[in-house]
Amino acid sequence: MSRSQRSMVIGSMCAAVMAAVGTGAAAEPLEEVVVTARKTAESLQSAPVAVTAFTGKTIAQQGLVSINDFARYTPGLSFSQAFGRTTDRPVIRGQSNVLAGVQFGVESGTAYFIDGVYFPGDIQGIDLNAIERIEVIKGPQSALYGRNTYAGAINYVTRPPSEKLEATVKASFAQHHEHDYAFSVAGSMLGDTLGLRLYARDYSYGGEYKNTLTGATVGDESTRSVGLALHWRPTEDFTAAANVIFRDDRDGSPPLFLQGARMNNCKPGYRSAAYRSIAPGSNPNQYYCGVIQPGTIALNTDPLPVTVGGATTLRDGTAFDGVDTQEWFSWLNLNWDVMGSGWTVTSLSGYRDYTNRFGTDSDHSNAFTLLPNYRPGNTATLTGGAFAYPAAGTPQEKEPLFGNTNRDDVISKSTELRIASPTNRRLRGMLGYYYYDYKDDGNDLTFADPKVGNHSYTETVRDTAVFGLLAYDITPVLTLTAEVRKMEETKTRQEFCSSDSVDFNYFTGTCTNLGPGGTGAAGYYNRPKGLRVYQNEAKFKSTTPRITLDWRINPDAMIYGTYSKGAKPGGLNGSSGISVGKEEYDQEKSDNFELGTKLWLMDRRLRFNAAAFVLDATNVQFTQALPNLTGSAVNSIATNQGKGRIYGLELETEAAVTDALSIRAGYAYTRSEITKGCDDFEYVLNTGGIVYDPALGSVKACDISGHRYPLGPEQTANLAFNYDAPLKWGHGLSLVSNLGIAYEGSKYVQVHELASTGESTLVDLRLGVRSDNGWSLIAFGRNLTDEDTIPLATRWFDLRTGSARVCNGATITTSCIPANLAPVTTKGKADGGSPRAFFGSLRRGRSFGIEFRYDFKL
Repeated sequence: MSRSQRSMVIGSMCAAVMAAVGTGAAAEPLEEVVVTARKTAESLQSAPVAVTAFTGKTIAQQGLVSINDFARYTPGLSFSQAFGRTTDRPVIRGQSNVLAGVQFGVESGTAYFIDGVYFPGDIQGIDLNAIERIEVIKGPQSALYGRNTYAGAINYVTRPPSEKLEATVKASFAQHHEHDYAFSVAGSMLGDTLGLRLYARDYSYGGEYKNTLTGATVGDESTRSVGLALHWRPTEDFTAAANVIFRDDRDGSPPLFLQGARMNNCKPGYRSAAYRSIAPGSNPNQYYCGVIQPGTIALNTDPLPVTVGGATTLRDGTAFDGVDTQEWFSWLNLNWDVMGSGWTVTSLSGYRDYTNRFGTDSDHSNAFTLLPNYRPGNTATLTGGAFAYPAAGTPQEKEPLFGNTNRDDVISKSTELRIASPTNRRLRGMLGYYYYDYKDDGNDLTFADPKVGNHSYTETVRDTAVFGLLAYDITPVLTLTAEVRKMEETKTRQEFCSSDSVDFNYFTGTCTNLGPGGTGAAGYYNRPKGLRVYQNEAKFKSTTPRITLDWRINPDAMIYGTYSKGAKPGGLNGSSGISVGKEEYDQEKSDNFELGTKLWLMDRRLRFNAAAFVLDATNVQFTQALPNLTGSAVNSIATNQGKGRIYGLELETEAAVTDALSIRAGYAYTRSEITKGCDDFEYVLNTGGIVYDPALGSVKACDISGHRYPLGPEQTANLAFNYDAPLKWGHGLSLVSNLGIAYEGSKYVQVHELASTGESTLVDLRLGVRSDNGWSLIAFGRNLTDEDTIPLATRWFDLRTGSARVCNGATITTSCIPANLAPVTTKGKADGGSPRAFFGSLRRGRSFGIEFRYDFKL
């Protein structure tokens, strides 16, 4: 169906729901949902902020198991796997950055929290069986929640211990060798002053796509996790909650495919396969316009035969393949009601120890390069200031053209202290202090050491802030609330040679010279492994207020308006940005306006919430792959791209049609637009492949104003029906079913507004029986229509076309303007970077399974 047809169908279904609620049999009112979106417990319908909440009951009914699932049922939130279960890039209200989570310091603008404690990492593997509620809070939350909440915050609230002993056992099995076992037990002791909850999970998925090079299945996942929660309440005025989670993820290679440069269909020019050493003249196009189609997986991730020096041996393409994560996360929440006065002192502290290895064959081929004087694992000797390698002509071998293998060892700590006045006063307030410390040691994994590797960089973040809130009831139904946060953040980066090298080599990942002087035409030093070659720090300060006016028209209706400022910290591009004069990028800032309403209708059998918003952003952070003026390419970096505007509308409703049937529905329209921006690669595309010279200033060929932000869909919609009713012949049995439909519009891959993912509609169904004794047996089907549009894609180089440049029929080593290029109005050099293609991740197809669950109390 087309987008308009789908929107019409969903709209008609919603209208039918409204009619059914109005004419159907009487039903019990919907349950009240309590959220902590403003750092205090309050009803979802009385909180003057846009929040989508999923209770534990909803999570179980819809069979949600990860952020991928609940994001589909949250208006205004888009989440797409790009590199498997790592490098999370949630997008709220269209505010995105292609490098978020990929390059140090580049923020997505949406942060995760667990029980209000900042969680700086990937959260796809978390056990949702341990979660009581999920809150997706939209709009800038910097004033109260802190760093990286420029677009919003996602808060996971864990299940507390119970007063009586209870336990839950769950087991599910599905196609592609998938199983998911979960267990939890909770209770209290010491006269009910100490409660505990212990939970564990064992999850495995075998993958469903074949690697055409090796015949092996890719995309497999495995998680084992355990958690413990302790709640201690020695008096009525004091509580302490301590939690610890351990998670171990062992995933295979993500199901990535490359749509090669030979499939490009627009923007002809020099940055194309036609001007490369392999099959010159084959395809002169530099880009792809249209929806990227699912492709064939060809990853050199397993041993393949290769002939070196006349002998055939087996070689693995990458030193490590897949995702390997071990993580400890612990947090402590102390809350003291001072002498029972209503004045509260709260302390929130978190500690995270995270180790992640990631590896994949990034050239998407079985190609090897043979070098005359290089061998992996060989130790070069330093003599007279130069490195000596084995003699030329000695049989040597090397891994594929480009492999991406790395390890990150992260330690992060945070502390938040706040004091709040009684909440029942006409004038009330809160004051707090926040401290955050983060350190990441990055290593390049090698065949000689695929577990630890060679140290390549160290990155740190230190953030301190003071924040406060003041609320005043102007009248009994009209309240003005002012919040503000004053923050200072320092980021540092150090880079080290991760291998011995004579000079920089793009393919082998050897070390770039950054010092003055140097030797050779490229100006590179000889650098020994372990030598620090880059160091710098950047500081950023911001003050982010939020003003809210809410009017409670009656107990069932509220209107609110909000003005807020957002600030996303800047960062360092490191050595990648030096050659183009963009070593550092500044903070992105925004002014945000929101108008919303929250309504109870039909005797509280229907909940309806709506929010309209507009934001104006400056110093917008986007991704650029910048060639320097010598014509050689550098890695993608983050830059400030002028200005942007985003406006939209979010609608949510939940209805109890009858005591047996309930419905949830949501819709979001998000229109993003770059209002001012000059992108270097846009210039390359529009001039036939000429390097943009900053001395030209802003010119029409580099203008991206009017383009949409990447990675964010313009429309999303969702609809879920839940039916739960006793069977007439049941003997204590009930029929339970849930039908979920989620639509997401197409997303552009880059700021050029050319290549896109395509729109998708996912349909899930659950059907089974539940016993009054606490057990349930449910059959389920996921992605019933077998939707195959890709969830996300990334612009990537294609070295399979050949790395040597061809100009005017001859192979060259320096850049030039080919005579047969279209005339350009400015002087410059041809962009000598590799032709660009697109890699994407395949979506899981249709699958069926069965789930057994047993809840019991003793």
